Amino acid sequence: MALLLCAAMLLGVWIAGWIGSVHRARAAADLAALAGAQAHVRSAEACPAASTVARANDATLVRCHIEGDRRDFQVVVAVRSQLTPAVAGAERWVVEEAIAGSLPREQP
Repeated sequence: MALLLCAAMLLGVWIAGWIGSVHRARAAADLAALAGAQAHVRSAEACPAASTVARANDATLVRCHIEGDRRDFQVVVAVRSQLTPAVAGAERWVVEEAIAGSLPREQP
């Protein structure tokens, strides 16, 4: 019985850690997209700004592009972040995408 309780607690900690990792990756993607949009508005390079913010949030920028023009635009980014705790044989990375800018998002 104690072994089952220990296994359940370990599984709970593992799942909670992964959920936290996904939330951190989403936050890093959101912040990177916002930094890219802010840089684009100031006539600076959007993707290097997004990459800097992603790195500051323990993530790696894996995709970045700008849609639209200088006035009406979207910065679309994707960041990759490590899932913790690491478990042998399981996924090790999570990729999250975010969009920031002045263009309305298209409805599917």
